[in-house]
Amino acid sequence: MPDVLLIHGYATDLHAGAFRSPKGADAGFVAFRPWLELGRAAVFRWSIPRDITDPRHLIDPRQYVQLYEDERRLALQSNELHVALKETFAHGGIRTVVAHSMGCALMLEHIHRHGMPKGLERIVFFQADIGEAEPLPDALREAIDHARAQLINAYCPWDTTLLASAIYHKGTPRVGLLGYKDPHVINRFFPLLKPFMFHTSPLRDPRALAFVERPFVS
Repeated sequence: MPDVLLIHGYATDLHAGAFRSPKGADAGFVAFRPWLELGRAAVFRWSIPRDITDPRHLIDPRQYVQLYEDERRLALQSNELHVALKETFAHGGIRTVVAHSMGCALMLEHIHRHGMPKGLERIVFFQADIGEAEPLPDALREAIDHARAQLINAYCPWDTTLLASAIYHKGTPRVGLLGYKDPHVINRFFPLLKPFMFHTSPLRDPRALAFVERPFVS
């Protein structure tokens, strides 16, 4: 039974011609394949399949913005999606959640709606696409205050994707760039070293496994 749940971010099932293919069974969590193969980790897949192969659309940024808006609406507003995630936690055994980008917003919204999943002890965010003013759910704050859980936020300021997100959100900084200001959160700098899309670097970086398991003190 898996004890780690991996929650991916934006555009995991996007097909954009030769430039991008939908992610495989690991949903882009390449560095976590050893855990997936051992059955220690599982992926919660929630993305919207989208095919942008018409040459006229491939270079049209509106196509990608539309997908971003559609998936953000899904993550934050879909009751059906959050029921599915609740059922995943209900199977038991999940002690750690590793979320990336928009998947971090999905996880926070889930706790707002349904409280802390039973047995969940650690949440690790990589390059979270969350505004710095977004409040933590009360249930998560309470769990942290009583030392029942931790939220570790891995950030890096040279993520160009999150810089673009900040611009899109009217200049609101994303916590995956500079960290949370909330003292309940343990912020840790995790340098993005993998080239060809820095935003997904942590998912492809073997150092991420040790980071997820490292003991942290706030």
